[in-house]
Amino acid sequence: MAPELFKGQPYSYSSDIYSLGMIIWQLTSGHRPFHDQEHGPKLILDILDGKRPEITEDTPECWANLMKGCWHSDPSQRLSLNEIDKLSEKFYNYYWYSENRVKRDYPDMWSEFNEAENKRLEMVESKKPFVKNPGYEHPNSRYYSTLLNPMLESINSTISDIYSNDNLFSNDHFDINFNQINDLEFSDGNSSVEISRKHFLDESPQEEIIEDQTDNSKRRKVVDYAKN
Repeated sequence: MAPELFKGQPYSYSSDIYSLGMIIWQLTSGHRPFHDQEHGPKLILDILDGKRPEITEDTPECWANLMKGCWHSDPSQRLSLNEIDKLSEKFYNYYWYSENRVKRDYPDMWSEFNEAENKRLEMVESKKPFVKNPGYEHPNSRYYSTLLNPMLESINSTISDIYSNDNLFSNDHFDINFNQINDLEFSDGNSSVEISRKHFLDESPQEEIIEDQTDNSKRRKVVDYAKN
């Protein structure tokens, strides 16, 4: 969902453009956006603060720029339908034109796609994953319609109430006032989103992976860094 929808703004062509960018990312990566993260309040705050799926290394630059143009935090700065139509025509011609004509008419695009294909083959040969956690999908990632307001209303300023709860990152234990979300700014790192996110992360117990020397296996440990 486009960031402005989390602030209570109505759906628009611009929010559809944002969604198109996510569809394009899924086509290039082979995974659903944020597949390895819980779809809840923390992810909402991250998206409002500019978080987007990481573009894979084998993505042509022109294709990556198309996604970035669709994902802009400011709806008025996203690509228009006319701009996307012109880019789509170039991609269409690239597919149907002969190799010589593509090299002549779209030399930059030809170079970018060839460079991307070489990178893809290199990653396949080295068995380097194209995305993080490729074989994992978070059990609380959601790709179906759900009511948004209850989730937003559950995010309020009384985060301290969750510290004693075992399921710290569950959607049911966050509270931030809906009106606060409408006031969020995400133009730079000093935004209220960033401040809220940093406050939560600074005050919450953090999880780290530690080595168990007895059986050479890894286990998770929760450490309260705020108290150290």
